[in-house]
Amino acid sequence: MPVTSSRDFVQAQAEGRTDLIAGIAQLPALRNSNLFSIPISSETLRPMMRADTVQGHSTATLSGVRVGIVPPAVGSEQEAFLARNTTVNFTTPESAVMALLSHRVDAVLIPEPVAFNIAKLASVDGRVSFLNPPLRQFDRFVALHESRADLMPDIEAALDRMKQDRRLDALLLKYFLDIPLPAPDVLRVGVYPSPPYQVINADGQVSGFAVDVLRGLARRTGLQLEFQTISEEAWLRGPQSDTYDILPAAQITGSRQAQMDFAHPILAAEQSLFTQVELADRITRPEDLSARGSGCVLTMPLRRRWGLH
Repeated sequence: MPVTSSRDFVQAQAEGRTDLIAGIAQLPALRNSNLFSIPISSETLRPMMRADTVQGHSTATLSGVRVGIVPPAVGSEQEAFLARNTTVNFTTPESAVMALLSHRVDAVLIPEPVAFNIAKLASVDGRVSFLNPPLRQFDRFVALHESRADLMPDIEAALDRMKQDRRLDALLLKYFLDIPLPAPDVLRVGVYPSPPYQVINADGQVSGFAVDVLRGLARRTGLQLEFQTISEEAWLRGPQSDTYDILPAAQITGSRQAQMDFAHPILAAEQSLFTQVELADRITRPEDLSARGSGCVLTMPLRRRWGLH
């Protein structure tokens, strides 16, 4: 069901015009008419400011500035914080973030994943920063209208399965419900055995093409790096806030681009498959492989892009 504002979104669920919302806080407007599932994520609420203005400020002392909110979304109920600042109401989170970037407000106080996702999609996430300490920490749930209460046991069973097989973790990462932490002073580089790109020697020292590229980059930029060996599972998951920050090299794929940032490519490798001489003239296009076994190959090279992540 399409709605035009955050207020309409919440009101529709409260009135039973919609049945289900996934990933919402226990808003007062919903408590009397909705059931809430087990928590599916934990979230903090912090003001978002432009990165060039956040230095020297804290949530506890910020006052006298213009703060954008989107009632009745999370953030608009922070009366004590808003009372010592000038509140500016917006009807959409996009307009609030745009006002921040265009200097029409000094901060926005809306759900962090929403604010960060807008900035990320616009490729301006490097221009914004969240202010600490958090104003509050809360859980998000699946909200189910009381008229469909019979569905809640099945919903919770499905959520439990998604937690067990980590599908829920993947979704939280993909949609930034787990906000990336600020870059630490020392960046942790995950190294997985993949010669000649990443090599782990018998004494535990690491080397290889991609590792040396990163070391050269660090010397030129002043980055502080710490190399650590990672498991295959950690390599497949990619950088996480609780494991490591950078992969020395990774193939750029659509699914990875949805979850990771990549630098400019550092290597374009040509790869070719081979086949028997008598078959070579018959295989000149990818479609020619459809009816053949795995021993048949393209005669034209495939290009593979690698980038620092």
